[in-house]
Amino acid sequence: MTIGERIKAERLKINMPQATLGEYLKLTQQAVGRWEKDLSEPDTATLKKLADLFGVSVDYLIGHDEITPEERTSGASETKKISLSADEYELIMCYREIGRKRGADAQRALTTVAEKML
Repeated sequence: MTIGERIKAERLKINMPQATLGEYLKLTQQAVGRWEKDLSEPDTATLKKLADLFGVSVDYLIGHDEITPEERTSGASETKKISLSADEYELIMCYREIGRKRGADAQRALTTVAEKML
């Protein structure tokens, strides 16, 4: 598969329209479309953002690793497809970053605060 085919496949797995992906990345829908048609390629920083969003490695996106994370995980549960706005994706990415920088306890505390707001 090409980089564009992988980006499109991963985008479709999370049921995200090109326009929403473009908005999330602060790019145009046309830029995403050009990648998916293999007319251009995202820069390194954008590849990292895409890999984080899709839960795959940059190596997978660029074709250096042919195995997806799902294929690595035996007995993985089926992924539920949902549609999210760019703001919702940004919130999820912030939550993941908190986990990477501050750990699971910080994520739990954030979840507790959010639940109290409901």
